[in-house]
Order: sequence, then structure tokens, then C-alpha cells
Amino acid sequence: MPLPLPNLDTRRWADLVDEGRALIPRHAPGWTDHNVHDPGITLVELFAWLVEQLIYRANRVPERHLRKFLALAGFAPEPPRPATAVLGVQLAANAGTHTVPAGTPFAATASDGRAVPFVATAPTTLVEAALVAAQSFDGERFVDRTRALREGTAFPAMGADPRAPRPYDAERAPALYLGFDRALPPGSAATLWLHPAAARAGEGVALDAEEAERRAACDRPTRPCAGGGAGGDEPAPPVPPMPAPSALHHSARTAWDYREAPGWRALDPRAQQVDDRTRALTLDAPVRLAVPTAMAAMQVGAVSAPLFWIRCRLVRGSFDDTPVLTAVTLNAVAVEQARAAWHRFPIAAGTVPAGAIAPGARLRLAIGLDERGVMHTLAVEPPSSSAPELLVLDYTAPTATAPGSIALPLVQLGTGSGLPEQHLPIEGAPVARGEVAVHTIEGTAGAARWRAWTARADLDASGETEPHASIAPAGDEIRFGDGRRGRVPPDGAAIVAAYAATMGTLGEVSGGRPWRLDDDPVAHARLGASFAAVAQATVGSRLGAAHGSDAEPVGHAAARAAAFLWAHERLVELCQGDACTTLDQLDGAAVRARPAPARATTALDLERIALDVPGTRVRRARAWTALDPVDACLEASGTVTLVIVPALPRRRPSPSPGLLRAVRRWVDRRRVLCTRVVVVGPSYLDVSVRATVRALRSADADRVRAAVASALDGFLDPLTGGPAGRGWPFGRDVYRSEILQVIDAVPGVDHVLALSLAGRAGDEAREAACDNLCLPPTWLVSPAAHAIDVVPA
Repeated sequence: MPLPLPNLDTRRWADLVDEGRALIPRHAPGWTDHNVHDPGITLVELFAWLVEQLIYRANRVPERHLRKFLALAGFAPEPPRPATAVLGVQLAANAGTHTVPAGTPFAATASDGRAVPFVATAPTTLVEAALVAAQSFDGERFVDRTRALREGTAFPAMGADPRAPRPYDAERAPALYLGFDRALPPGSAATLWLHPAAARAGEGVALDAEEAERRAACDRPTRPCAGGGAGGDEPAPPVPPMPAPSALHHSARTAWDYREAPGWRALDPRAQQVDDRTRALTLDAPVRLAVPTAMAAMQVGAVSAPLFWIRCRLVRGSFDDTPVLTAVTLNAVAVEQARAAWHRFPIAAGTVPAGAIAPGARLRLAIGLDERGVMHTLAVEPPSSSAPELLVLDYTAPTATAPGSIALPLVQLGTGSGLPEQHLPIEGAPVARGEVAVHTIEGTAGAARWRAWTARADLDASGETEPHASIAPAGDEIRFGDGRRGRVPPDGAAIVAAYAATMGTLGEVSGGRPWRLDDDPVAHARLGASFAAVAQATVGSRLGAAHGSDAEPVGHAAARAAAFLWAHERLVELCQGDACTTLDQLDGAAVRARPAPARATTALDLERIALDVPGTRVRRARAWTALDPVDACLEASGTVTLVIVPALPRRRPSPSPGLLRAVRRWVDRRRVLCTRVVVVGPSYLDVSVRATVRALRSADADRVRAAVASALDGFLDPLTGGPAGRGWPFGRDVYRSEILQVIDAVPGVDHVLALSLAGRAGDEAREAACDNLCLPPTWLVSPAAHAIDVVPA
């Protein structure tokens, strides 16, 4: 638990005066008048007042120090973050193919009528086709999922339990089929966005971060190989980069095909025909498809209409859980809730711009601004210039008598005063993610030059000549230094900034709200000739915009740090009592609500960590100390056995080798040194029940038989069975008394006449006619075929 901060302000003025008066006889025996009229007592009272003020100040921790402490601990308060969404853009008929560049502005209408601005975060190619049908194929039959796709309800992409056939046959492989009303244009990269129901936010980022840390820890300085050419030793050839871990599933491998006239043809990732970021349909991510030849309309599966089809099929491996999709978006444009700041700068009449300037051009400009933001100098500079590259949003050339204007993605915050600690407000704040590019334009009008300033959280480590600026925690103000910590902007220098403002949590928009392309100079400059086609398109987002946040208060960041740093104690509290040795039979939602510890020091920590390994879907985890799965009867000091259970295969869920490897690698970097962690799957005892029951007089024998078998299957289920309904407990025996209770609770059963239990583990069978079935610690039960005889009343 967090240690409470000590209260240092415990001494009062009267206490300090009494203590000082009590020391007078020891240090000044000749001083005998200790009354308040004595000047010495007055000095004692004065110093007691000063000491009391110092104690009060020492007991105070200002917010600036709290932010610094949290940053040192790795829990700096988060800046405002924009909400994110995925838009589907449906072009009008005969609109052609168009590209939406990054930074293109869109707008949503919130439920209260507010216009909420958004910008595209990545370029997207738009095609005319519309996604009109979807099917899932489990290897045996097609199921039409078009209605679920249209209504936005979840559906299994490849059936309930997809498995690649052996020997492999592409036509019998589980697959997701998507049908379009017209062919995708050859060579154009159409974008699909798949939304899995079980996807966790930031999972791909966590996978990449873990892989980067692992590689950094394993990297060693390379030594040159001996015996090279005439020049002596030559370095080893560079190793080609490995694919990002978020792009490859730890077990399942999928492939994308499209239907042409001769038949199905696979898309080749090496030829950049497909770029699948969904990690085998498990991440909320895009898929970009570029078919090389013409598609053909065909009737496929359960959909009678001839459509243009693509499919994603399972090639090998297995899933941890059934891949379920909540939505599939064609022409998917990833956007975030932000508005890029821009300003229309007036150009003084008589100014002669140097160089070719036109809307939509990206140029480096030499500009001169006065205090009112009016340009008196405008010239195009060479690419080698230190000026930032700017997108010209709009431009009207000045004449000798009439002023002009130029719209740029810049905002003039103010003018340098030459004084220390200058603070300037940011227009339209707060700034998204605290990211802002600050420049000053210094010098005379004819020799003005740009100076870039580095934005930092604070200026504590900044030198007196370093051009550093800090952004306020709320993201609404730029702060400069005092000449000792951070450079001071010179007097008269124009201070400009490029940034994107966000609304934080107010920028979240529910699904199904109206969307549109924002009609402003930014959209015209970025889209150019494609503006009209995109403006006439139908834009929408079925899932809406979410995950926006305001600037995090210091108290919330401190609570987040405490929750993470004391995650182990939170798990112990949840376990409740010394007799609790596992989280496995506790409420799953309550367990996952507790954050996973950064380091596994106990078996409880290992279980909690195993449930949240990025890229995996572990349903259950159970850890034993001093136990080796090879010989469970011997005590193995220093060894911890961690058993994990996914959701698949049905009946007997077992982890694939890839899942075991992924969990093992994750926990190995978080285990205590000198501890051996063995990650395995469970062993199963198939339990079959032979019972004779007497039915009630009004009961149907066949229904009673089916109900008894279903109740037994549910009770013996390794994921949802057991006495608590949270999966059969590891190593728990199967008791006859509980089986009798389960059968007796079935509607229509009067009583049980005979009962026997039988278990099978592989080729070994055990009969327990009058006894219970015993299980080793790492074993679970699985329901087998039951023999139920029903005797009429």
C-alpha cells in the first residue's frame, strides 16, 4: 500500500516560544526576566514566527514538484488526447478513384448539434465500390452475414471454431467472404477496416514496444568478421529487418484472395498487393488490397446474387478465441478529433512577392510580419533553407494599391518582448497531445530568418542560449525561459506556431451521427481537384469517435501511479485471506479490473500478467509454486508452473505452441531472477456419466435425456463449468454427490436410480462405479459422451 506523506507542520508558534524560553536558563543563566515585556522574549517570539513559517513551507509540495516526481517515476500527467474514429466514405456513381491525404478535415454533428472537427491521420484511396454482402465459412457450410454487416451486429468471421484442414485445401479452409457491388479497380489500393469485438485499445502499440525493448536488451556490438578482402576485416552483412510483431499472429496465418474469371487468385504481400495490419483478424486495424487484374462477378456460397468477392482464409495455425467482427468499413479513413490551426495573413499593398506561389504548393517562405500580423516581405526560399515547409492553403497576390492575403497553417501567437518568462496564450487550445512547433522570425524585414524552438515539458535542464519553450500542462499556453533556463525571444520577433487543437472528451461522438467533409481552405488545398467528388460522397461512422481525454490532473496521475506500483497489494486484497492461493476462481471482471503488476513476485502476479499478454486471448491462468509439470509429485524449489487456457478448441481448449511461446516470452521478462517459470497447457480427463434416472409422470423421456446430458456438459465445462460457474477448478476431483445434485436439479427428473463415472486420459480409461474421479493439480475435466437411461414414472 502507498506510504502516507508525513506531516512536518506539527510545531505551533506557542510551542516554539515555550521551547525557546525553557532553554534560556541553560544558555543564559543571568537572564532572569522571562516576561513578554522583555526585548529578548520579543526576539524569541520573532524567531519562533520565522521558524513556524519555514516549517510550513517545508511541509508544502507544490504542483510543479509533484509533476516532476511523477515524471521521474514514469507517470507524468497525460496531455489532452483527441478522440479517434474510422470513417466510411461512399463515393457517388461514376466518381472515379480519389485519394484523401493526411490532414484532410472532416466534421461530425454531435447529439447536441455541435460541429466537431476531425482530421485524417493517414492517406486513403477511395474507390467507387460498395461493400454489400458478407459470409462466414467454417470449412463445411456458408452462413450469410449480410444482415449483421448491415445492422452492425457482431458475427463470427470464420465460424465458431476455425481450423485449417489437413491436408490443406483452400476451398475447405475457414474463411471470411466479402462481396462488392462493383469490381475494385486493378492497381488501386482499396482500404478495408476490420473491427474485432475482442480487440483491445493500443494492443498493437504495446506489441511493438515490447519487441523494441526485447531487441534493445538483446543487441550486442557486432564484431567484424576476419578474413575479408584485401582491405582486411569486413563487417558482417546487414540483417534484413523483421516484420513488426503486430503484423503477425503468434499462431494463426491468413491469406487474402480475390475472385477473377478463372477462379480464386491469391494476393501477394511481397508484391505489395495486400497489407494486412489486423494480425489475423485480431486487431482493430486496416487492410489495404490492390488487385492486379480484373475481378469477375460470381455467385458464391449462400448469397445468390453475383458479386465481386474477396476472402480472408485461414492458412495454418489456430486462434485463441473465435474471431468475431462488429463492423467492416470500406474506404476507411482514420481520423482524430482535432483542427489544424491556420491563419489568413494580410499582405501589405505594394509588397512584391518573390517566387511562384499557388494554393496547394508546399514551400519554404521568407516572411516578415509586423506586430499586427501584416506581411511586408514574402519570398520563396530554396529547399536548403532553415524555414519550415508550409502548405499554402489560399493565396491572393497583392497589387500596388490593393493588399493581398495568404492562408498558412500557422498562427501568430504574439511578438517577442525581450523580457524573461514571457507567456503567450494558444488560440483554440488545448493542443492535442501537447505537440506544438514554435518558431520565431527574427531580424529585419530584408534579412528575417526562422528560428525553431524545441517544446519541452519544463525548462529545468535548459541552458541560457538553448531555444527551448514549454507548453502549459493544460495545453493552452506557451512559456519561454528567463535567460538562465531557456533562451529569451528577442524584442520584436514574431512568434508563430503550428499545432492542432482538440476538444478532449467533448470531441467524442456517438455512432450513426451525420458526418461531412469540412468546406474550408485546408480541404481545398489538400484535395485539389478531388474536393468536389469527396464533398458529394456519403460519409459516416458506425462506431463513432471514442478514447478522447482532457489534460490529466496531477491527482489522477498520482492515483494511476499508485494503482500500478501497488498492483500486487491490490491483487492480495482481492484474493482476501491467507488461504487464497489463486485468482482463477474469482470473478473474472474484478480480476481484470486490477492492473497487472510490472514484476511477477508471487503466483498471483503471474496469473494476472498472463491474462493481459498483448496479442493473446487467455481465458484462464493458474500458477503453482515449487511444482514441475514433468513430475508433479516432487517438490521443485525455484520453479513456478503456469497453466494457461484459451477459449479454443471447443470442449478441450488448449494453447497452441505459438500462444505458449508468446506468454512465455512475456512473463520471462517480468519474472524474479533465479526463478524458473514453466508455461504449459492443461491436461484433460474426459468424463462420461452413465446414469439411470426416473422421470416425473408428466415429463417427456427424450427431453429429459437431452436436458440431463446438457446439464452435465455445462457442469463439466472447463471454461464455464464447476461449482461456481467459472470453469472447472484445476486439480479438483469429480464427486459423485455433485453429479447427483446436477442431475436431480434437471426439470422432469424425479430421482437417480444408478450412477457411475468413467474417465479417460488419452488411451488410459478409469471406471469409478462407487467412487469419485481424482485429478492431478494441473488437470481439468472435459465432458465426454454420456449414457443416460430414463425410466418412466
